[in-house]
Amino acid sequence: MVNIVKYSQEIGIQYITPEELQKWDYECKENLWIDMYDASKEESERILIGAFDFHPLAVEDSLKYLKDDGVHHPKIDDFDKYLFIVFNGLKEEEKTFKYNLYSLSCFLGHNFLITIHNESPKNTITNNLNAILNVRSFSKGPDYILNLILDEIVDRYYPILDSFETEIDDVEQDLF
Repeated sequence: MVNIVKYSQEIGIQYITPEELQKWDYECKENLWIDMYDASKEESERILIGAFDFHPLAVEDSLKYLKDDGVHHPKIDDFDKYLFIVFNGLKEEEKTFKYNLYSLSCFLGHNFLITIHNESPKNTITNNLNAILNVRSFSKGPDYILNLILDEIVDRYYPILDSFETEIDDVEQDLF
């Protein structure tokens, strides 16, 4: 699934199609957010290589979730016109004390953000898409939107850390 949202001061926020994306100017004053959830390799490459001409190794790393191993180590690569960022989130399986990593890959430029992930739709970062759009965060730029997304992922670590602390306290009580 691919969601493409464009923001300009004159028009505001509007959803566009991948075909309309081909007309988007890399140097324009509009801000663009493309969120790709579990998109096919062909669909992803059409946008990442066809429309943006990103470095092939960054594209390969961003699509690692399509393979069985599914998670890439966190990193930031600085290309001249954009950053490529990989960040991992953590989610707990229902009351099992088992945790799964999910990967978020991002391409961040001066007027665009592309997020690529495989997190399930009910837990997804884009669940908060309406909150992001309602606040009109687009006017603050794509880096601000990425900040909101990463903040959401980091906030999800705290309940997990709290459960670790509880488990450690229980073990400590049993030992002493």
